[in-house]
Amino acid sequence: MPKHGKLFFLTFCLFIFYQVNVISQPTGIIRIESGGSVPFHVNSLNKYNEGMELNNWSRFSILIEDLDAADSWRLEVLASDPTLVGDYGNDLDLGYISITAIANNLAAETLNYFPINQLSNGPQTLATGLGSGVFEILITYNIGTDPGNILLGENPDYYFVQIYFDIKSD
Repeated sequence: MPKHGKLFFLTFCLFIFYQVNVISQPTGIIRIESGGSVPFHVNSLNKYNEGMELNNWSRFSILIEDLDAADSWRLEVLASDPTLVGDYGNDLDLGYISITAIANNLAAETLNYFPINQLSNGPQTLATGLGSGVFEILITYNIGTDPGNILLGENPDYYFVQIYFDIKSD
C-alpha cells in the first residue's frame, strides 16, 4: 500500500500599521483605504514552489502638507520583528516577503518608487516625493516568488508580523 504524504499549510498574516514621524516638516497623514491586513494562505504545492502575489492589495492615501515644491520626503517601510513569528514556535525569514508600490492618482505618478525585494526590520525607502499633495498609491505584496527563495521545506505554522509605514522628511 503506498504511503501518502501530508500537505501542511503555511499561513502568513501581515498586519499593517502606519505612523508619521514629524521632526518639523512635513505634516503628513497616511490613510489605509483598503488592504490593512495581508493574508497569505500557502495551501498548495504550487504556492510552496512559486509563491504568492497579492497584486494591488493595499491602497494608501498620503497627505503631505507644509512643504515647498522643492522639499523632499520619503515613505519608509519596516517590520516590527526580525523574523515572521509563528504561533507554534517557528520563525521564518522576512526575506521571503517583497513589497512594491505604484501610483493610483496623477499626483502619485511624480513619486519615485523603490521595490523592497526583501522585507527587513530596518527602515527601507519605498517611495520619495517632492512638495505637498495627496498621493494615492497601490501596494503589492509577494511571498516566496523569488526562484532562489522558495517556501518548500519551511515549517508549517501561522506566521505574523506587523509592517510599519512611515513618512519622513529629508
